[in-house]
Amino acid sequence: MGMSLPCRGLLYAASGLALWAVGSGSAAEPAPPRPVTYAVQATADVQITLPLPARATSRVLYRTAGGAWEPAPAEVAGEELRVSLRAASLAHGQTLLALDVPAGIGLGDTLPPAIVACTVDGVDAAPGSALGLGGVETAPQTIVLRLRDERNALATDSLP
Repeated sequence: MGMSLPCRGLLYAASGLALWAVGSGSAAEPAPPRPVTYAVQATADVQITLPLPARATSRVLYRTAGGAWEPAPAEVAGEELRVSLRAASLAHGQTLLALDVPAGIGLGDTLPPAIVACTVDGVDAAPGSALGLGGVETAPQTIVLRLRDERNALATDSLP
């Protein structure tokens, strides 16, 4: 492999490799487990050394040049996780790494959740791609959407 670099912050860039930590959780309340993800840009074969997340195993997935999620060669060394990537397997030198992917999360799911019910200020409205409110004097106070995702559990704590 071309190089081994530690990644401890949100951005580390050197010698043809850029690495970003993506996503965060709220410390105020416990959230359901979510994958730890990194965006990687590399122009050569690379070995990346990451801090080992609390519940991590050596199972790391990466998005291949073809768009599929596959296991990346990885090994645990003390409190670090070493991931090896070959430049030829990356799409235009870019990929995503995912650690600690919980059961029930389908990383390949690109379809949005379906809206199955909608109410505006307590009045049922037909779900669709557009919602015509007609002439209104004031903006609605409450819009309630009921969603369903056939392939993934919805993380309701991720919504404002």
